[in-house]
Amino acid sequence: MNRRLRAIFAFGTLWAVSWGLVGFAYGCAQWLRFAGERHPAYGLFMWGVFTGLPYFFAGALCGVGFAWLFSHTERDRVIDNLSLRRTAVWGGIAGAAASFIVVLVWL
Repeated sequence: MNRRLRAIFAFGTLWAVSWGLVGFAYGCAQWLRFAGERHPAYGLFMWGVFTGLPYFFAGALCGVGFAWLFSHTERDRVIDNLSLRRTAVWGGIAGAAASFIVVLVWL
C-alpha cells in the first residue's frame, strides 16, 4: 500500500509540474499580448504564476486520477509490462476526464 501511495504521489507531482509550466507559459503569453492595451496590476512573472497555479492543481488532479485508474484496473501488471499504446490510452482517459471535471467546476 505504501508503494502504491508513493507512485500516486509521483504521478500527481509529475503531471502537476508539467501542467503548471504550460499554464505559466500561457499566462506569460497573455500578459505580453495584452500589455499594450492595458497595464496588468502584476508583472510578467507574477501574472504567469497566478495563471499557472490553476493549471498546476488541475495537473495534479489528472495525475492522481491516472495513477488511481491505472492501479485499480491493471492490478496484476506493472507499467513496464504494458504496451505503450495501452498506457497512453489510460493516460488520455484520465487526462480527458479530469480536464472535463475541471472545466465544469470553473464554469
